[in-house]
Amino acid sequence: MPDIPWLVKCPHCRAMLWLDELQEVQGVNIHDTKTRAGYIKRYERPKVADYFKALKQGKLDASKERYLRMRAWWAGNDKRRDSEHMSRLSTQEEANLQVLEAFMDLSDVEDRIMAAEIKRELGQFNAALDLLMDVPNKAQSQVVARITELAREQDPFVREVKRKEVVANE
Repeated sequence: MPDIPWLVKCPHCRAMLWLDELQEVQGVNIHDTKTRAGYIKRYERPKVADYFKALKQGKLDASKERYLRMRAWWAGNDKRRDSEHMSRLSTQEEANLQVLEAFMDLSDVEDRIMAAEIKRELGQFNAALDLLMDVPNKAQSQVVARITELAREQDPFVREVKRKEVVANE
């Protein structure tokens, strides 16, 4: 499934825009190549600094704050994933993860797994392992196994989790 962002950056004025807050002012035929070439530019994806800037502006409902904090986390991890050397989280990123963890509903399996990964990246390996002990075996088993392995190795760095291809009728 494609990732449809909620917050984007205007390619013209560089303003951060919540897509759910925009109002359509004029329709454009996107199939008209002259119009598309002359006027339509794709929105840009915010960078990690953009997410932190949006968080500082405050006055966000809980769902938008959670979204910004998640995206800041992922954007920070993206730059590490694409780097040849491992780097620790910045102070700002650590503070973000500590606040983001409070948004996790530990009764939800996905949130519990994310909370464990947050703990692992913060270097709280035993807490990460404790969270994963209550995750049902079939729930995200490869992800849980990888986070468990990394926590036991006391590895706080961004690492790839390879998922097996699911074959139909297996």
